[in-house]
Amino acid sequence: MSLKWFNGNEGVRFAALEAGGALAEVEIDPTWRIAARIWWAACWRGLIALGFGTLAAAVFGAIAGSAGAPQGLVRMAAVPVAAVIGLGLSVIPVRAILGKDFGAFRLVLVAKEEAGPLSTLLSLRSAPPNQAPLL
Repeated sequence: MSLKWFNGNEGVRFAALEAGGALAEVEIDPTWRIAARIWWAACWRGLIALGFGTLAAAVFGAIAGSAGAPQGLVRMAAVPVAAVIGLGLSVIPVRAILGKDFGAFRLVLVAKEEAGPLSTLLSLRSAPPNQAPLL
């Protein structure tokens, strides 16, 4: 196997592993432009998740306030509720950009050979058809 470097579109420099004359895997050289594109893709989706956390805190506050809870206590409790919900929802934007096509590249996860057989890695996510995946 040999590593060959190429220059692609949008200033992307990438390497390809050549195995038996065929390109097996392509790795691009990370640039600030690529980092900014990935960051922005996660950031704006994260802001939406933050909005849902804030909305959930407002609903929590309205329900607790209408139930007669003291206003100071409701305000104090709404912030941690929003933080926990927002933190829980923050995994959604990360998952959404995995596999996303960014034009000149796509963000994917590649198993390392040292990590063990691919079937072991895939078994972490696999589940019977009538059951939700484990991860």
